[in-house]
Amino acid sequence: MKKLTFTLPYPLLLPNRRGLPANRAAAAAAIKKERVMMAMEIAALLAGIRPVEPIQYARVWVFRHSTGQEPDRDNFNAACKGLLDVLQPSTAKRSYGLGVIENDKPGRCDLRIHHVHAKHSTQQMTRVIITEIDAAEIDAVRAAVAKEAEQAASLIGVHGAPLGLDKDASAKALAAA
Repeated sequence: MKKLTFTLPYPLLLPNRRGLPANRAAAAAAIKKERVMMAMEIAALLAGIRPVEPIQYARVWVFRHSTGQEPDRDNFNAACKGLLDVLQPSTAKRSYGLGVIENDKPGRCDLRIHHVHAKHSTQQMTRVIITEIDAAEIDAVRAAVAKEAEQAASLIGVHGAPLGLDKDASAKALAAA
């Protein structure tokens, strides 16, 4: 099983801390520049150990060491988006991809994010550990994703409009619940 570890000398930037320009095109350009810089840094850190073929099924551990308080889940996930984009293969829209993992879909990538409180700003960093998942773990991840999807679908049917129904049918479904 393949295992790659690298450390970025900074905590991943949270979306609410970016300070992006209000202009949409300028913000997109700033995000792309940030990801290109991250790709160059990760490529240098993985020099000589980067896999020839992308890891088909991966578990990606991200340990964000920061002096601030623990971010909420949506900010944490959004902060990892750029990292996951960099780790995937290059495409026409994502020219900076390194091809470390094949895909970041839940059935292919098991993302585990953790906050580690750093006592001093010099201890801030992001440690990333990528491991190849074997067949048994792949099935467990897929089963967990399917179970979560099933639970979400049942919640939608009870607490909101069931998918694919019009307003009248939604009102009847809610009244029946």
